[in-house]
Amino acid sequence: MNIKDWPDIQDDCIIVAEDLTAGDVFKMDPSVIKGIVTIYGGPTSSCSVIARRKKIPAVSGVGPEGYFIKDGDMLIVDGNAGKVLINPSENVILSYMKTIKQ
Repeated sequence: MNIKDWPDIQDDCIIVAEDLTAGDVFKMDPSVIKGIVTIYGGPTSSCSVIARRKKIPAVSGVGPEGYFIKDGDMLIVDGNAGKVLINPSENVILSYMKTIKQ
């Protein structure tokens, strides 16, 4: 998917990419883009900084494990802990939902 296609995304989604620029993240609509995961980068990357300002959970620099994320996988992007959970159990999902509501 190209950055120019992102404004057309209608459903809530999480973007998984090798890397993103600050401009890419700046153009994202936080009401639709619910999280960002990048293979490269780190917590101080421009992508992460802009995502935090936009209140989009982001984890940058997940490494090669990010290549195993498939379209349709259920993801939890925990930007505070710097981790991504792939296809978590229902109990883990409920725990995160409870934390978010607090």
